[in-house]
Amino acid sequence: MAMTDLLEGQDAILDWIDAAAERPVHAYLVAGPRGSGAEAAARTLATRLVGADARGIDLVERHRHPDVVEFVADGPSYKVEFVRERINFEAMRAPVESDHKVLIVHDAERMCIIPNAANAFLKTLEEPPRRTVIVLVTSAPDEVLPTIRSRCSRVDLAPLGDDRIVEMLARVHPDVADADRDRAARLSGGQLGRAKRLVDDLEPIRRSFALVPHRLDGSGATVAKCAAELDELLLASVAELEARHVLELAEFDDRMQREGYDARGALRLRRPLLAQHVREVRRARIDLLMEGVAAIEAVVFDVMGEHPPRNDDVALPAWSQRRCAQAIDACRKARSAFAINEKGVLHLETLLLRLSTAG
Repeated sequence: MAMTDLLEGQDAILDWIDAAAERPVHAYLVAGPRGSGAEAAARTLATRLVGADARGIDLVERHRHPDVVEFVADGPSYKVEFVRERINFEAMRAPVESDHKVLIVHDAERMCIIPNAANAFLKTLEEPPRRTVIVLVTSAPDEVLPTIRSRCSRVDLAPLGDDRIVEMLARVHPDVADADRDRAARLSGGQLGRAKRLVDDLEPIRRSFALVPHRLDGSGATVAKCAAELDELLLASVAELEARHVLELAEFDDRMQREGYDARGALRLRRPLLAQHVREVRRARIDLLMEGVAAIEAVVFDVMGEHPPRNDDVALPAWSQRRCAQAIDACRKARSAFAINEKGVLHLETLLLRLSTAG
């Protein structure tokens, strides 16, 4: 899906990108929930700042443009060493083929978990090199330190109405049933990008997790079975990304051989690509887990009856209001756990066990 496709309907954001590209400042804070198009807005601004043509846009979308460098935390927070040795170091390097060097820092709120990391970044944010532009992306702007927010030009992506999202989905996915488009719009939280994925690759994840509350019967065997099935689904969902990584490594190895690099030099250059692949798979898996938790929460809210059911294709469990409140708390704890360690089924089993025994 192209970057601009994720910004459809965000006319104010597109106007902001035009203005920012015309007269850029040193730092921006792009705020919006996951799936809102915040990341796409950051990358689209970056392509404009580096004057990317079709080749350049393709490189940015594949995270391969030499003058657009993206950063994702290796764990639940950005570490001081990561900030100093990677982000700050890259900020000081001159652009290779463009007028600007653009740094995109994802989940910027994680920069503020470790105070020393935020302090290490603050100096660069205050006085970056003249040709460097820093774009911070966050889904939790209130968790970004005021000292960082105040040094950025901020833009927020507003949610779209359900009717507008349904209209856009009808153009993009005319083969999808009306009921499925309506459900995706209701569950999207006003985020077009998320709605598009909810009628595409996220639908199996959403439905499988949404079915879990009704399946739980209080037994550990059912918990283990459900967790194993969900983990297998997650593994299958990231398989396409992993297959693309295999092709990228093969292309890299071929290029190293053509250009005459010895084995030691090729291995040294190969390590950053391998590390990036690990980060991309980890981020993809965490995103899918978060979507799964959101699907369970949506079912719980349907049970609580605060609005007409958004999940009209799954059976709802007969839970009390007290048990629903406990389930929401279990989902909150699961989010924190997944951000630290997304591997294996342990955290999934813990979440499902809490849901199964609540009450």
